[in-house]
Amino acid sequence: MREVWFIRHGQSVSNANQITTDAAGSALTEQGEAEARQIVRAIPEKPAVVLLSSFLRARQTAQPTLDHFAPVATEEWPIHEFTYLSDNKYRGKRMEDRIPYARSYWQQEDPHYEDDGVAESFAAFVARLQQVKAMMLDHEAQFMVAFSHGLFIRGLMWAVTSAHVEATAAGFRSYRSFFRTVATPNGAISKFSLSDDRIRLTGLDSSHMVI
Repeated sequence: MREVWFIRHGQSVSNANQITTDAAGSALTEQGEAEARQIVRAIPEKPAVVLLSSFLRARQTAQPTLDHFAPVATEEWPIHEFTYLSDNKYRGKRMEDRIPYARSYWQQEDPHYEDDGVAESFAAFVARLQQVKAMMLDHEAQFMVAFSHGLFIRGLMWAVTSAHVEATAAGFRSYRSFFRTVATPNGAISKFSLSDDRIRLTGLDSSHMVI
């Protein structure tokens, strides 16, 4: 049975309510760096491939794992965070400053809305989830580890367990309800199994995250 483990990055400066410059460049805090080191002990064998988000915090989280299993193959996949607010909402701001903007976004229930005309829409996010599902099923590796993000990982969980995976207002509400219900702490591992044309969510583990 083939497996892909999706790992949420360690604590970032954004998570810690520190000032950010943009969504992609939010780095790990010292706690996040410690969490990244803890992740290594939870991976029982060398992955055939390590999948990387393009965002800095996920790549920094992956580094101790890459060092531990070196040399190991890597691939950059479109598993970056669902960033529904534009960089204008990050530049020089803290997480608490973005709360009103985030609240407004989720209240709109508009799957095609792009914040400031540049942020990712929910419709584009759904398409990206479907793309990644297809990439997972097409890959021949027996065991892959992916370093990704909370909203994306919960999106993938939703996409393999929900009957309403669609770029509609109903799909928007379904995903919103799902991610608010399911917690993926920093460093948590979400486990997926692959067989033929089906992806199954088989577990969520954060027991290794003891700093």
